[in-house]
Parts: sequence; structure tokens; C-alpha cells
Amino acid sequence: MMEQPRTKILLAGGFVALLVLMGVLTVMGGAVLTALYEDIDAEAHSAEKIRMVYAMRKAVWQRNLSILRSQNLDDFFNRDEERQRFNSYARDFILARNRYIEMGLEIEEKATFDFLSAQIREMRPHVERAMQLAYEGKDPNAITAASELATLVQSAMLKTLDRMVDFQEYIGEQRSLEIKGRRDKTNTLLFAIAVTVFILGLFISVFVFQRETRQTNSLFREISERKLAEASVMVSKEEADIANRAKSEFLANMSHELRTPLNSILGFSEILESESFGPHQNPKYKDYAASIHQAGSHLLNILSDILDISKIEAGEAQVEDTEVDVTQALDSCVTMVTPRAVAAGVNIRVNGLDIKPFLRADERQFKQIFLNLLSNAVKFTEKGGLVTVTTNQDESGGKVIVITDTGISIAAKDIPKVMSPFGQAASSLDRNHDGTGLGLPICKSLLDLHGADLNIESEVGKGSTITVSFPSERTVHKT
Repeated sequence: MMEQPRTKILLAGGFVALLVLMGVLTVMGGAVLTALYEDIDAEAHSAEKIRMVYAMRKAVWQRNLSILRSQNLDDFFNRDEERQRFNSYARDFILARNRYIEMGLEIEEKATFDFLSAQIREMRPHVERAMQLAYEGKDPNAITAASELATLVQSAMLKTLDRMVDFQEYIGEQRSLEIKGRRDKTNTLLFAIAVTVFILGLFISVFVFQRETRQTNSLFREISERKLAEASVMVSKEEADIANRAKSEFLANMSHELRTPLNSILGFSEILESESFGPHQNPKYKDYAASIHQAGSHLLNILSDILDISKIEAGEAQVEDTEVDVTQALDSCVTMVTPRAVAAGVNIRVNGLDIKPFLRADERQFKQIFLNLLSNAVKFTEKGGLVTVTTNQDESGGKVIVITDTGISIAAKDIPKVMSPFGQAASSLDRNHDGTGLGLPICKSLLDLHGADLNIESEVGKGSTITVSFPSERTVHKT
């Protein structure tokens, strides 16, 4: 009993630990990615600065070459075109320098850049004078001297630009070393966490596998035991069904065998009772013959009920549907029960609220059902009581027939009992009425064959109400 809670605690602890480690991995992965993006941005920033420095170097070289080319051009228009290129190189230099400034200056490179700016201010007049002299082309000596001076100051500026490139490359190398150090530490930590997660996951997997194996084996054992129990129940059920069918067949055969001589007894006793061949010498013989005929009729009814319930249980009962006039069929049943009701001092009243009196049913079984129900109602109603038959239709169009009596009724706890074959509410010693207890079970079985429902409502001392509800598809609609 303690293994299951302990298992749940271990599993919960293991999964929580896994979740924590996975959270740490996620956070560290996010941090590594963020640092990686920052390093990539820094590398791109540094590369862009180096590109701008090379752009400035290229512009300086091209300006110097432009001055030298102008010295060797004799045509004025060619020198003018070269001067325009010289000016465009100056603009390229200014654009590269401004872009470099926009990307920001480190503290270490600000001094170098300030020195470069001073060199630019010093270089500009000499370079522009050399270009102007070359453009005019008047004094070759002055042009040569100015060009040499311009080349000298531009060479100094190129060295400063080279130092700026070296500075950016140095920063890049330092940053690469920092990135490598962080990457090594991160990889070591991630590897340690991954190993821990793997070991913990392996432990949980082995634990769960062992637990599931035990549960699976237990489940297989339980299923095997249940299958054996089900097989045993099926065997018992089959044996019970065989026994029940054998009982039903025996009762049917016995009922048939008993009805043959019983019909002879009824016939001869009726002849003796009616004195068809002359009067008896002693009048008591007529009374005896009447008693024999009455007892035989009662026995024949019992055998008929047994035969009916046997056929139903054996599945041999069939419904032969015809259009039944409900009003006429109920009147016929009331007519047959009336002599007994008159003898018992019970009144029978029929209420008709039925606008569609035809029903699709087996007429013989229909009359058998309501003859049984009316006979029971009369039998258990005391002198001066009332039995009421009401026909109606429910909301779905189904036929509803209600039989109400003011008799001794049935206790609610005894209703299931009277619905079982041979079941009766009173014991054999306390019972004041004859009967085998087959009437209601036969009615219920025949109604089941019709898809109808039988409902009993009863309160001791106040009477009973039996409601028979046929499905709407059995109502016959006639115009």
C-alpha cells in the first residue's frame, strides 16, 4: 500500500529535477545566444570600421595618384577631368570618415583619430595646392616640389590610418579570445548539465520501466483471473440456460400430456353435471360433477399458464400482428370477467378518451394480457370496490391503457416479486386467493414481445394502478 505513494513522490521529484535542469539549460542557452548575437554585432561593427579605414586609405592613395597623373597631362581638359576625380576622392574620404565617427569611438582610438584629424587639417592645403599647380601646368618645378610635399604628408596620414586598422584588428583578436573563453566555459557547463539530465532521465526511465513491468504483469494476472472468472460464469450461465430450457420443455410436455386426459375429465364431468343421459338417482352426484368440472377448469387454466410461460422462456412465442379494435377487444375482456365481478360484488367501468382506437398487435395475446389484468384486479378488490379501465394516447401518439382498482394492492417492495414467475406477495399460509403467480409475468413477457411497457403503482390499502404503454409505431392511423 505504501509503494504507490512513494513511487509517485519519486517520480514527481525526478520530473521536477528534470524540469529545473531543462529550465537552466533554456536560460543558459538564451544567454549564450544573446552573447553570440552581441559578439556577432561587435564583429560586424569592427569589420565595418576597418572597411571605412580602408576606404579612407584608398581615397588618400587615389588623390595622390590623381596629382601625379595631372603632372603628365598636356591637355587642359584632361587635367580638368582629373581634378574632378580628385575632388570626388575627397568626398569619398569625407563620407568614410563621417561613417567611422557615427559608429562611435573607443577611448583608446579617440586619441589616434584626433591625431588623424590634425594631420588632415595640415595636409589639406598642401594637397590642394599641388593639385591646383598641376591643373594650371605653368611651373614644372613648383609642381614637382608641391607634389613631393603632398606625397610626404599623405604618407604620414596613411601610417596613421594603418595604426587605426591595427587597433581594430587588435580589438577583434581580444574579443575572439573572450568569446572562446566564454564558449569553453559554457560548453563545459552545458556538458555537465546534459550528463546530469541523461543520468537522471536514465534513472527515471529504468524506474518507470520496472514499475510498469510490475504493473503490466499484475494486470496480465488480473486479466487472466477475470477471463477465467468470465469463462466460469459463461459455463454456469450456459448450464443454467440448458437447465431452464429443459425445465421449460418438461413443463410444456407435461402440460400437454396432462391437458389431454384433463379435457376428457372436463367433458365427462360436464355431461354428468348437465344430466344429458338422464337424472341421477342421488342429486349429490350432480354437485360432485360440478365440483369436478370446476376443479378441472381451474387446473386447465394453470396448465395453460404454464404452457404459455414455457413457450415464452423457450423463445417460441410469436406475435402475429393484426389491426385490433381496442375498444371492442377490451369490451370482450370485460364481458368475460363480468360474471366473476358480479359474484364478487365489484363494479367495472370503462372510460374511453381514445380518438384512434385501432392498434397493431396480436389480438389473441392482447386479450390474454388484459383478461389477466382485469381478472387480477377483480380478484384482489373487495366487495363494493371499483375497477376502472381507461384508454388514451400519450404525447408521442402511443396507446396507453390504464387499469385502476380499489383493492388490497401490493407493497412497493413486493412488486419485483410478483413480476417474477410463480412469485406472489402473500405466503402460501396467508394467501386468501387462488393462483399460480404466472399472470403478471406472462403479461409482462407478451408486452415485451410487442415493445410495450408495463408499470405498476400501488399503495397498500388504497388500490393499484397498472399502466400499459404501447409504442407510437403500433398505433393505426385511419381517416
